[in-house]
Amino acid sequence: MKLAPQERYRVKIYEMERGWGRRLKDTIDFDNAVEAIDYVRDYNVDNILKETPDWYMYAEYIGKV
Repeated sequence: MKLAPQERYRVKIYEMERGWGRRLKDTIDFDNAVEAIDYVRDYNVDNILKETPDWYMYAEYIGKV
């Protein structure tokens, strides 16, 4: 018997650098949306500056894949 594929929820991690743009650094899949969204929130917790820094990393929730 063939098992149904498990739903996965994707988060992408990006590196941003002024003058160079955005670069995908990592892709992480989670078993559920809550885990993925919590990870993004925790990862981005320090991204609160009023001005964009020269270099930073951030997580983006992609959704179900």
